[in-house]
Amino acid sequence: MSLSMFKDEHQVKATNLLNQFDRNTMQAALSVAEGDFSKAATHYFNNAHICNELQYMKNEKETMDQIVREMKVHGMTP
Repeated sequence: MSLSMFKDEHQVKATNLLNQFDRNTMQAALSVAEGDFSKAATHYFNNAHICNELQYMKNEKETMDQIVREMKVHGMTP
């Protein structure tokens, strides 16, 4: 996989996760308004998983960025 493909896939996945996070937040708010706190908790719990996945992706991107910097320092083309 090329570096640009990795970045593109990362961006698409992050956007999808953020959209899902927004949907979960709206569903949780509706559930609270309806008095269904169990359902709201499930949506917030799902958002916690999304936050973990986004943090993992951030760490993965930082690692890739570091590898690219090291390659450039040694005159290699990523």
